[in-house]
Amino acid sequence: MVRETPGRDGRRSPVLRTGCGREVSVTRLRVDGGQAPIERVSLSISCQDHDGERLWTSLTPDEARRLARWLFDQAGPAAR
Repeated sequence: MVRETPGRDGRRSPVLRTGCGREVSVTRLRVDGGQAPIERVSLSISCQDHDGERLWTSLTPDEARRLARWLFDQAGPAAR
């Protein structure tokens, strides 16, 4: 299942709800300051009460492909 939520920059970013119940989103993070802004790709995975100190998710092959596309799509603009 895919839905969209506003990212830090106000743009809508897709959220993947995995078969194991995690929500995964990919956005870009821009840090201003210094000589030039720093661009990063941010991956957010939801936590659940029983996680303790370990954060994990498992993905079906289709979910993994979708997540890989999202990461790739964000990496291009972040590298400019």
